[in-house]
Amino acid sequence: MNHEILFAIGVAIMGAVIAVAVVKAFRRAFLVPEGYAGLLYHKGKFVMVLGAGRHIRWGRHFTLDAQDLRKATVLVAGQEVLTADNVGLKLSLLVTYQVTDPVKAAHETQNWQDDLYNEAQLALRAGWAESRSRRCSISGWELAASSWRGCSLKAPRLASTSSLSR
Repeated sequence: MNHEILFAIGVAIMGAVIAVAVVKAFRRAFLVPEGYAGLLYHKGKFVMVLGAGRHIRWGRHFTLDAQDLRKATVLVAGQEVLTADNVGLKLSLLVTYQVTDPVKAAHETQNWQDDLYNEAQLALRAGWAESRSRRCSISGWELAASSWRGCSLKAPRLASTSSLSR
């Protein structure tokens, strides 16, 4: 009788160990930090966007890609341009952006950060070309607001395909 009880206890312990192993294999816990959006994928296919917090999913082959939603900046440095009086200038542009659609940012371009940099660089050049066509000039080496005489370097708004807002 004693051996039967020990055998039953042994089987129960083995069953519990196997049950815990099975549960661990099929239960996935994901933690999405504050300021991020989690893109949940199942076998490489997008499933849904997860907000900040802890998320539990049952099943296998789930992965999570965290996308930063906080405001950030990109510096477009050292663009050489000429003024109307042929003085060389080196312009820099600081772009502030925030991802508003993480799904679009992750799926519609290979590297949206490089795309943003290139768009900002082109916008800086286009804005300078527009102001130069109005014959804006800089006297000597001073960069005073009065020397611009109404010229502005307004960059065109970035295309909505980049899914970013300024």
